[in-house]
Amino acid sequence: MQTTHTRTNRIFCVLFTILTIVTGIIAGQMPSQAQCGAMDVAFVIDDTSSLQGSLDNIKSELNAILNDIQKASNNDYRLALVTFKDDVTVRVNFSEQNRDELTAQILALTASGGTRIPEASDEALNTVINGLAAGGRFQTGNFSPAFRDKAFKVIILLTDAPPGGFDDFYTPGIDDKNAHDMALLAKGQNIKISAIYLPTFPEDTALIKPIMQDYATTTAGFYLETNRDGTGTADAIKTIVSGCGSTTTVPSVGQGIPSDAKTGSVLFYNLYASDIAKPNLENTLINITNTNEDKSVSLRVFFVDSVTGRPEDFFVCLPPGHHRNLLASEYDPGNKGFIVIIAVGADGYPINHNHLIGSANVKLKSGHQAHLPAVAFSALTESPGVYDDFEETISLKFDGIKYDFTPRVLSIQNFASPADATTLLVVNRFGGNLTKTQPVGVYEGLSTVMYNDVERAYNVGLSGGASQTRSELKDGYPRVLPRFSQLITAGRTAWMRFSATDGVGLLGASLTTSANTVRNGGTNLHQVALMDRESYIISVVPPHFACQ
Repeated sequence: MQTTHTRTNRIFCVLFTILTIVTGIIAGQMPSQAQCGAMDVAFVIDDTSSLQGSLDNIKSELNAILNDIQKASNNDYRLALVTFKDDVTVRVNFSEQNRDELTAQILALTASGGTRIPEASDEALNTVINGLAAGGRFQTGNFSPAFRDKAFKVIILLTDAPPGGFDDFYTPGIDDKNAHDMALLAKGQNIKISAIYLPTFPEDTALIKPIMQDYATTTAGFYLETNRDGTGTADAIKTIVSGCGSTTTVPSVGQGIPSDAKTGSVLFYNLYASDIAKPNLENTLINITNTNEDKSVSLRVFFVDSVTGRPEDFFVCLPPGHHRNLLASEYDPGNKGFIVIIAVGADGYPINHNHLIGSANVKLKSGHQAHLPAVAFSALTESPGVYDDFEETISLKFDGIKYDFTPRVLSIQNFASPADATTLLVVNRFGGNLTKTQPVGVYEGLSTVMYNDVERAYNVGLSGGASQTRSELKDGYPRVLPRFSQLITAGRTAWMRFSATDGVGLLGASLTTSANTVRNGGTNLHQVALMDRESYIISVVPPHFACQ
């Protein structure tokens, strides 16, 4: 492959790039990082009087919500709005890039009526799922067109009442079954229902909450709760959008899912650390194994320091069936961060060698210790690197075409109260620049929802601004009211789901230590949702040895 250009070609490339950017600015379409691809989002909203607080909260954050949808879909979105009391009103039908129409309708909404508790949420879902016309129904307006086949199909349901059809009565064994049937219909069409419950009347929670949770669990949508005054509704919607409307979302192109329980061509180690003065107290043993019994492989190993965000790299040769141990105190003493290992050929270009596994045995001065398997990313083509002959760099695209998809939404599960254990949360930016010309990159912050062990949801913020953050879960982190230790008291557990506020890729791990050794150890964070818009950029450097 040619790596040089004539002066004329370089000038042409520069002018073309400038023209492309200027054209985007003129069109009002600066490059955005799509998280989901095409999205159809239908808002199904209870507009009875008790929902006024939630409506006000949505209106105050509506522009930010729609910006999130626009960004997540890469401007390929359609919106719909259906409201309900004991009847159904179609206010906005799906059409392309119709945020202005939806904005006008939502800002004009006022909450009124609703003297009896059941509302027609089930029939409103029926209207949207099945694209029903108004004829013969207590419905104003026809719902048409239906969801697009190849888009993420998302329904966001908001209510504080059980379903009652059009008869204004809730009958156990009938209306709850009908609601479940709506969820099954949605599931059959790959429509995700995310249910936001407003706990206006706590005495009704035991009746309403299981139905709302069933909508979500049946269709793999989100279940979220707001505060009683309706605050938190907008944040709940943003969380749903950040997950493409689904707790198990994988983009539709290919099936490339990264995992710490498989082999791959790229390995990501979530944490390494060493202490120069006391390596016996803090150190990391990194293992790399070539499981191929016939072929040797050259590996380019990047140690990324969490403080500076800058990588240092070297090459390793692994013969067939061999493994190599690297001690962090010998290779990068006194630093902490994460490691990226890439299979490359004799010319330094990334290759398809889906035979690598690895792990890191981490020991920290804080007392945390864990065996963390490396997360493996498979190469999905024979030549997975994309060469940029203008910059003379190579991009490794984690897009489900060249390599596995990029993790975008993560969760930390079943962590203990700070009264029982010390949990260290490690979050890494995945993707960025590994050429040494600049820091790898950071994530700005984390949009987070925390659930206690009775599934009460709390919207919290976790800090970022780094390529890696390592923080103990305790009062002040996450910042939440009431205090963290009051929400998760001794003997209780919780879990959190989060994504980067700037939409970049994430990976991470959690490490736990306690007097009760049953909890000691660590694990990589669970990947909730993936995207196809992240990459690593590396320079073209061939190994300095012949790997045989």
